[in-house]
Order: sequence, then C-alpha cells, then structure tokens
Amino acid sequence: MLIILDLDGTLINSQKQHLNSFIKAFTKAGYYVSKEMRDEIKTKFGRPSREIIRELLPNINDLMVKTIGQSILQVLLKEEFDNVTLIPGAEEFLKDNWQNNELILATSADKEFAYKILDKFNIRQYFRRVITNDDISRPKPNPEIVLKALELSGYSRNDAVFIGDTIYDYETAKNAGVKFIGVLSNSLYPDKLIKAGAETANNLTSVNV
Repeated sequence: MLIILDLDGTLINSQKQHLNSFIKAFTKAGYYVSKEMRDEIKTKFGRPSREIIRELLPNINDLMVKTIGQSILQVLLKEEFDNVTLIPGAEEFLKDNWQNNELILATSADKEFAYKILDKFNIRQYFRRVITNDDISRPKPNPEIVLKALELSGYSRNDAVFIGDTIYDYETAKNAGVKFIGVLSNSLYPDKLIKAGAETANNLTSVNV
C-alpha cells in the first residue's frame, strides 16, 4: 500500500513555531499582526506560506510576497527550528509501516525545512520519496501533490491512503479520489475534519492502514 503522509501537525509539533515565524516576518516588513490576524493565520495552516501571505495581504506585489515568504522561512530555520518536536508515536508508526508499504511525504512546507526536519529526527530513511511545495505548481487542496505521489510510486488510487491533520489535507485527498485518515491529536481544528465527515483517528498509533 502507498501511505502518503503530511508533515506539520501530523508527524511534528510545529504550529506554534510557524505562527511565531509569521508574526516576526510580518512585523519586520512593517505589518501589525493583530489577534484576529493570528487566528486567521492558524486557520490557513496546511497551505504554503506564500498563499497565506497573498490572502492576508492582498494589496502587496509578488516581490513583497516572495520577500516576506523568505523571511518566514529564515526565522523558522534560525530562531524557531530547535523548538519543533516529533509527535509522540510518529517514529513508531514509520518504523511499523515502512517495510511493508511505500511511504511518501507530501507537505506544503518548503523543501529546505522538510529535509532539515527529516534529518533532525533521523526519519528520512523511512520515506521512498519526498514531495514539497517546491515540487508542485498547485498547492493543497488541489490534488496535484497526491496525484504526483501516485504517479511516482505507480500505485493506484484504491491502493493509497493520505494521512493528515487539516481540512486542506482532507479536501486534497477527496479531490484526488484517495482514502483519507485525519489525525486529531495535534490538529488545530479537529472539529472541521469531523464536521466534514472525514475518517479520523485519535493519534498516529491508532491509525489502521
């Protein structure tokens, strides 16, 4: 079976670090981040940083979007990275499933961050392939990232499952015609997954593929 896994909120605790990176980068660029904007940023986690920037600051040009996006990444890597932790049970899940299945990481994160995380926790070896936001042109909830995983692996939709933690992950899997399992333990908005009718598991260790 092909097991496609999201990264942030599914395998790692990083939501707080991402939020801090947004706040610092926005502030550096001269934009005040109110409590309302902080809450809105969190609702958009699961999508690429530049897409979030464009939605929050619709009047800025592409160069400024790129500049703020790069600033977010640098803050994340240089100031927040050490505080990112592996979710309990994540490594055990990977160890239990990588030999009899094909595991692919499919994340909206930048490639540099994703690979640094895999190396930090020594889990890169469990993944046959890694697909990041840098490898696709249409981000979640567009199904491109899942369809790319299917294409690269040679598996059919019926032999694949996508495991994630956000409503965007669920919609991506649904749009790709692939089974989805939502992990609730570290999801910021588990109620959205439940309300959408997604199949869910309390944590990774209770996921049955």
